[in-house]
Amino acid sequence: MKSYIKSIICQGVIALALSVLTFAMFALNGNLTDFINYAFLGIGEFGTRNIKMEIANILAIIVVIALIICNVIIYKKIASKEQKQNIIIFSCIGIPMLLIVYPIINTYHVMIAVLPLAIELLYLTDTVTKEFLNSKIIKIGISFMVILFILIFVQSTLRVVKYNPFTLEYSNPYYGAYVTEELEQSINNVNKYIEEHNEKVIIFSKEAALYNIPKKRNNGAMDLPFLGNLGKGGEDGMLEQIKSKTGYKILLTKENFYQESDKITNYIREHYEKIGEIEEFEIYEIGG
Repeated sequence: MKSYIKSIICQGVIALALSVLTFAMFALNGNLTDFINYAFLGIGEFGTRNIKMEIANILAIIVVIALIICNVIIYKKIASKEQKQNIIIFSCIGIPMLLIVYPIINTYHVMIAVLPLAIELLYLTDTVTKEFLNSKIIKIGISFMVILFILIFVQSTLRVVKYNPFTLEYSNPYYGAYVTEELEQSINNVNKYIEEHNEKVIIFSKEAALYNIPKKRNNGAMDLPFLGNLGKGGEDGMLEQIKSKTGYKILLTKENFYQESDKITNYIREHYEKIGEIEEFEIYEIGG
């Protein structure tokens, strides 16, 4: 037990040292203030304004709850001393990771959050079944599952390669990404418009990176204006930034993504003149 505690302490010291080193690097690069602002000071807005649940993931939540209950039962009734230690380790990692799903309970967050508990499920299954099943049967079952997962992976990969237009030219800025010819043409049209207006154009949308990557440009938090990504000032702070861009054009998608600010886009539509459209965007001119 002493060696176990010593190991945990050593890991904690290493983690702390790496954290201090990371913060020191941010400070030396002059990015520490921005890091704190965007990583931490917008958490309240992110947690209260983005609540969303996809119904299909309720089942995953139920399974996780059932797994935690099984944890307790197996720990108390079946597990050996070594198995109990392993269950504690898995639980200490897996249960806090469930916080990842808040406030947006969707497939992506759930898949990441339940990964340690999914591994623990395999471990618990082995712990329970080996008490009453022949080890040969277990090996056959595991082998069957591995082969099944490999076949599913291969089939999915072949399907993706066959039907999805991934960019495979290394020199292309979208190398390895999913970009159709139609999307690439749209990107070129929008970038041509930006060049014609001396780069005084802001794409205020989660799609901004697609258009900015080829030109290596960025407009800070405006490139991914999700609630919670706007830093300490939140929506009001972002509005002040936009007001300061007199003479700029600002592009908005016709419908907001649910994490984007209705307050900001409504303000733009109500206070600035719409001067046209290009591809999926409406064009507004920021007046003085």
